[in-house]
Amino acid sequence: MKEIRLEKLAIENFKGIKELTVEFSGATTNIYGDNATGKTSIFDAYLWLLFGKDSQGRADFEAKPLDKDGEPIHGVETKVVGAFFVGGKPLVLSKVYKEKWTKKRGQAKPVFTGHTTEHFVDGLPVSKKKYDEKVGELLNEKTFHLLSDITYFNEKIKWEERRRILLDVCGNITDADVIASDPKFSPLSEFLERQAPEERKKILQQDARRINKELEQIPVRISEQERILSGSENLPDEEYLRGILDEKKALLKEKQAELLRAENNAQVIDLQKKRAELQRKINLLEAEHKKAVEKAEKDRKDALYEKEKEVNDLKAEISRTDEDIKHKEKTVKETEAKLNELRKLWDGENGREFEYTPEPACPTCGQELPSEKVEEARKKALEDFNRRKAGRLSEITKEGKATREKLEVVRKGLQSLREKKEALEKQKKEAESEAISLIEEPLIYPEPPDDLFAMATEVERLTSLIEKAQTEGIPTEPLKEEIGRLEAEMREAESKVASYEVVSKAQARIEELRKEERDLAERYENIQEEIYLLEEFTRRKVRIIEERVSDLFSLARFRLFEEQINGGLKETCETVYNGIPYQNLNNGMRINIGLDIINTLSRHYGVSVPVWVDNAESVTSLINTNGQIIRLVVSEQDRALRITNENKEVKNYVTETDGDREAITGTEANDAGTLFTDERDTRIAG
Repeated sequence: MKEIRLEKLAIENFKGIKELTVEFSGATTNIYGDNATGKTSIFDAYLWLLFGKDSQGRADFEAKPLDKDGEPIHGVETKVVGAFFVGGKPLVLSKVYKEKWTKKRGQAKPVFTGHTTEHFVDGLPVSKKKYDEKVGELLNEKTFHLLSDITYFNEKIKWEERRRILLDVCGNITDADVIASDPKFSPLSEFLERQAPEERKKILQQDARRINKELEQIPVRISEQERILSGSENLPDEEYLRGILDEKKALLKEKQAELLRAENNAQVIDLQKKRAELQRKINLLEAEHKKAVEKAEKDRKDALYEKEKEVNDLKAEISRTDEDIKHKEKTVKETEAKLNELRKLWDGENGREFEYTPEPACPTCGQELPSEKVEEARKKALEDFNRRKAGRLSEITKEGKATREKLEVVRKGLQSLREKKEALEKQKKEAESEAISLIEEPLIYPEPPDDLFAMATEVERLTSLIEKAQTEGIPTEPLKEEIGRLEAEMREAESKVASYEVVSKAQARIEELRKEERDLAERYENIQEEIYLLEEFTRRKVRIIEERVSDLFSLARFRLFEEQINGGLKETCETVYNGIPYQNLNNGMRINIGLDIINTLSRHYGVSVPVWVDNAESVTSLINTNGQIIRLVVSEQDRALRITNENKEVKNYVTETDGDREAITGTEANDAGTLFTDERDTRIAG
């Protein structure tokens, strides 16, 4: 493994540091100091030397020292020199940030025109490009941050990038590996050769939704065919009816021949043909009019049926919305109760007062303790009390904020449901009103064709002419009456026979629809089984991946997938320890988790770099690491920086430090009360 170790860092005029040289000697180094003594500025100078950015990742930060008004001081050069050992070989990097002053024509004094940065490698000046290339030879910037910043992996890159890094470290898990782990997954091999599991699942879910919609429509279609069959049970037997129809046809043919013989008159025959043709047209017009009347009645009936169905559907939707409203109202009450409990808990914790009973004498020798020792012990106890109290208030505050946010979301959802119900009630009322209108509104039947009356009149005229021509002949009136009766009976029988064809088609269509329903239901079940198998496959793959990833770390564990409400899995990447999410861990555990991740990534990339641990006072014991550790420790008693290597104090050359503008301890505790709407006292005791 390639080792990069920091030997020395010399800083001049950088932020609040006027001049400082730190001898790291490639060993574990502790930098102690109170807030605003320059600890973070050392880390910023180190990162600026390598990448031109500070510890917050900003390239536009102010590196130059500032005057009392917060303005950059002119006439000084900002310089950082770093001595390293890279794989056992020395390397010195230097960077100088200086002002440019230009004397323009016609001016006596030069004017400030900007800044320039000079770069040096092993004391030799180089271009920025060559300098960046030299730094890049050590390690690319992102990997460097991953291996040197304990918070970078968990707090400064997106979860998608964290997930990609972990899967790259643990190695690829193929679908074939998962299939080989259990024979029940073998049916998936055919599809997964061409499609990813999630792609296959999406296609199946689309098919399932399409089939479900088709299944919902089939009962409606069957109902339409059943309405056609309505009343068909009163029809006589088809075979018997066809026998009667054949008898009527034969008898009619016989009577017509008899009438023709009786008339035996060409004029009569011609008039009869004209009358018959005209009567045929009348029959067609009457049939069309009857069909129009039946259609109007059917349209009215169908419209009423659809409107009643709409009313029933709205009632069902209103009922479901009522259930949702009850559920939301229950959730609101539970969440409000929880928020009240958190307020009481916060008040109780905030009201706790610092109590301290000093030891009167040394427990070892029995001598009375000096007053400064008693005061030191009291201060330490007070600091511990305030830190624990602030931490607990912060935890309650965080939980309270989350609970209030949840309450607001649920309340908005409840209001949305109530508005939805009101809209549905309005729609139902309108639909019911429309249904009543359909029932009460009189049906307007279509008028018979205008030509029908004229045609009927012409038939009467032709009939009169025929009767006149037959005055001298054989009486034909009885034959005609019988023929008319037979024709009417035949038309009635033919109409009933035609109804059987409609009934037969409707019955065949119903059977076809039911078979289609069975086939679709079977297909739907098969799809659901395959979706379930795919989800089981994904869960198995998840377990294999998470187990393989976990084996690479001593403390950290990772949740790479999140279970969805619908049973599916969503990709994620969350670091946990003993089931507790990283963001909920105390600062000390987060530091050790960060070191654990750096250890694994260092082994993976084959390189170790100095690891900077800020706020190191929050952890009593760091886990073992292969690389160099630089601890930044907040120490109230150290009003000036104190630096040790391997717990031995070292001499560092310091001319002056003006501080690094670090945050004051306790700010988070003082903001704890912002969760609650009423004003509360958030001061820390002492």
